[in-house]
Amino acid sequence: MASSGSNGGGCLLAVAFGVLVVLPVMILGDDFSWGTLFLIWLILAVIVAVVVLLVTYAIKQSKTHPSKDNGNAVTQADGSASALLSNHLLNVAMTDRYRSQAALEARLEKEIAQYQANQKRAVATQQGLEKELEDIKKGKGKPVFTSKKRYLKQNQEGMEDIARQIAEKQAETETLEQSLVAKRERTANLKFIIFDKGNPEFEQLKSSFEKWKQSISIQGTPDIKASSISAGQRDADLQHVQYQVEPIGIELENHRFYIFPNGIWAFQGAGIFAGVYRPKALQCTFHATERTHYGSGRREFYQDSRIVQTRHTWMYTRNDGGPDRRYKDNPMITITDYMECSFDLCICGKTFHYTVSSMVNCEALEKAINAYAQVKEEKDEIPVLLNLLGRCDESDDTVRQISEMLAEQ
Repeated sequence: MASSGSNGGGCLLAVAFGVLVVLPVMILGDDFSWGTLFLIWLILAVIVAVVVLLVTYAIKQSKTHPSKDNGNAVTQADGSASALLSNHLLNVAMTDRYRSQAALEARLEKEIAQYQANQKRAVATQQGLEKELEDIKKGKGKPVFTSKKRYLKQNQEGMEDIARQIAEKQAETETLEQSLVAKRERTANLKFIIFDKGNPEFEQLKSSFEKWKQSISIQGTPDIKASSISAGQRDADLQHVQYQVEPIGIELENHRFYIFPNGIWAFQGAGIFAGVYRPKALQCTFHATERTHYGSGRREFYQDSRIVQTRHTWMYTRNDGGPDRRYKDNPMITITDYMECSFDLCICGKTFHYTVSSMVNCEALEKAINAYAQVKEEKDEIPVLLNLLGRCDESDDTVRQISEMLAEQ
């Protein structure tokens, strides 16, 4: 390996000698002189220095000001990484239908904004026409030697045309107002219905989760005890969702999870919908490890910790384990064996690690989560209903109206 490196270095020296000495001598021929050679070397050095400076500057500029395409790529990568919610166990049908409804709502909101702009323009035009008509009636712009009666008679046709335009704008404004009212009502009533009848598994999960959060010590980030979602935030996230059973709300790391009897709804950031997940998307891993605490020093277990056994010893002991009487200052030490619980909570692909004091609460929550994971996910009933209605008599207006309503849902 060393010989190959030395050979490579020799080759480079030979090439450099050929470029800097042999090549100039061959080019100059009879005109060769050492002064000319040094001048060529100086010019080459200047060219190399300029090239190096330009390359260095270009590299610095590329690092300081990355291209727009690269910036977009980084942003998209960061955006996808920030979500961190797994698509595994996603209820695709429910998620797609909710997103379709959200798109319909956005379209309706856009139409409402357009109608409002059109209504504003119509009102402004109407007010301008009314002012123009009023000015004519008051005789503004009337020639000095023309009577008002004659002036009004001369402008009779124009006044009638203005009055007709005013009536048209009034009718247009009323029509726009009716359309606005109808679209606002449709948007307000655009609810995504969840068929969330309660079940024993959900009620047990709700109870066990609340008791688990009441454990004396839960160490880990984010703070699970402060994970409750406010009623205002819940109403904002679920403003277009109609449900019967109040969900379990958990907010962790800018993600908000609403656990319903047969599915989990996930949001993140400023009300961004992440998806509807199956009950199996809620999982946990629970391990208990036996620890030993000696009476002196910081207390490492809590009142709700599971105690395996408690025994006593002394600072100085005899061979048989009893206290050594030769030492006056020989305090008794309490030794406690207790269980320390490691609990990993996984929601929609996000895993949160906690150390919990209460083994009883961990066992209860683990059992409740495992039972809830077996609950059947909510099915998207709309395609099923549409299929059934498709088999009915298509001439029936009621069937047609119901089909259109379900299609919009």
